[in-house]
Amino acid sequence: MLGYDVVAYAKRADIRIRNWDDLIPYSVGYATGWKIYEDKVKNVREVTTTPSIFELFPLLEKGRVDVILLDRWGGQSIVRQMGYGLKPLEPALAHTDMFIYLNKKHAALVPRLTQSLRDMKADGSYKKIYDATLKPLEAR
Repeated sequence: MLGYDVVAYAKRADIRIRNWDDLIPYSVGYATGWKIYEDKVKNVREVTTTPSIFELFPLLEKGRVDVILLDRWGGQSIVRQMGYGLKPLEPALAHTDMFIYLNKKHAALVPRLTQSLRDMKADGSYKKIYDATLKPLEAR
């Protein structure tokens, strides 16, 4: 199952983040609207928020924050597009399995959607899409 990871990025090599408490001595940046960040970084040295994840890496590059938080796939996409030489710090701070949600009015589609996903996994097309879209974003 595909998951959603919350990861940290840092430019300084001496920064090690293994859990939320490890963020306490640092200035931390994240994009507004993410409740998990608001809840978990209340005790850090300083918080900087941005309207968009695209503004986080320049803050990190300029030394205005020590650590930035975002989802693994979004972060890796920006790293790749902009040529930043950064990798997400491991382990991830949080992991959530991803699910497809449908409006109740589309409940009749659930059996067909379920079967289609099973078929895609069985015939390899699910992996092919993953390999073409997300695998290149995995940290090297």
